[in-house]
Amino acid sequence: MRPTAGPIAILGPAPPDRGGIAHETSRLAQELALRTRIEYFTFSRPYPRWLDPRRFGADPLLAPAPAAPVFDYLSPLSWRRTAERIAAVEAQGVIVPWWTSFWALPVRALFRRLAHLSPRARRLLLCHNLEDHESGALRRFLTAGAFSAADAFLVHSEEDREELRSRFPGSPAAAIPLPASPPGAEREESRRRLSVEGRIALFLGLVRRYKGVETLIETAPRIVRATGARIVVAGEVFPDARSLASLRESSPVAGSILWEDRYLSEEEMGMWLAACDVVVLPYRVISGSAIAARAI
Repeated sequence: MRPTAGPIAILGPAPPDRGGIAHETSRLAQELALRTRIEYFTFSRPYPRWLDPRRFGADPLLAPAPAAPVFDYLSPLSWRRTAERIAAVEAQGVIVPWWTSFWALPVRALFRRLAHLSPRARRLLLCHNLEDHESGALRRFLTAGAFSAADAFLVHSEEDREELRSRFPGSPAAAIPLPASPPGAEREESRRRLSVEGRIALFLGLVRRYKGVETLIETAPRIVRATGARIVVAGEVFPDARSLASLRESSPVAGSILWEDRYLSEEEMGMWLAACDVVVLPYRVISGSAIAARAI
């Protein structure tokens, strides 16, 4: 496919950060690069621990994405310079993944500066969710400021698109489901490598309070009695969900609950998806899930 005129800029996380949004942003850059020139910018400073308490924030085995580390959440000068770099390459537009109000002030400043320097460059927010999972009045206020500086939105559900239409009726909003990719592993080989047998009910991904894993643990006795399945919770447990360990230990079917509190590589996640019989995602709040897309 022949490239179109003018590059597209992307500003967001990038490997070797191992987060799902970094993974999806990198994949987006790769796909768009088949169609046009891409200018990929990423963050120059690690997240503060209060925002990202993961014990395994980066994967040294992941090849770094070709992204320039220029955007520093503590440096307004870097926000200005990033806008200047996007304008200097005459980008058609900039795509910024959105998932937390932590980036509200930097993104708002970037968009407003870019609107001044390059009015034709479209400013698009790719919203993985519209609000923080643990939201509040201040976070909603900050989010509204960033959203008001955007030209258009891309979301992963019709519900989110309708909400944006009501909140920002003059801004286009499109809903595109998260891409579903195959697990990349065979069932029997994955089961052999993971040393599992029988039926498997799997929760996969970061274990956080809003994901409702306690519902799965509390229901485990009924699941085990009815199906004989083994319950697997595979993914790093965030501090806000540490109490789940004692809930599991006190379960009458604790011996049937496999607890994998650690970093799982993309390969391991693919093996677990191939090996299981059902994926269980009892989220309390959700607008899109890459794990659900991969499970499908």
